[in-house]
Amino acid sequence: MKTFLAHLREVAISGFFALFPVYVLFVIITKAWTSLASIGTRLAGMFGLKSILGVGGTTVFSGLLVIAIWIVTRLLVRFRDSWIT
Repeated sequence: MKTFLAHLREVAISGFFALFPVYVLFVIITKAWTSLASIGTRLAGMFGLKSILGVGGTTVFSGLLVIAIWIVTRLLVRFRDSWIT
């Protein structure tokens, strides 16, 4: 019984440490989406859009902000790479 509990404890601890980065990633994504949603709400209000094809204007503008951040990040990486070579 002691070996079973020791093995169970080792599996639980290793599982926790294996999934801990996933938990942290979800927390970071949630916080980022919340902050982008507030900006998306302002943009949707500024353009007067309550919904686009049934989807809330806040969600659409937040998604567009995420895509814009990805594009800007890629351009910055490309710009940095061109200076290195």
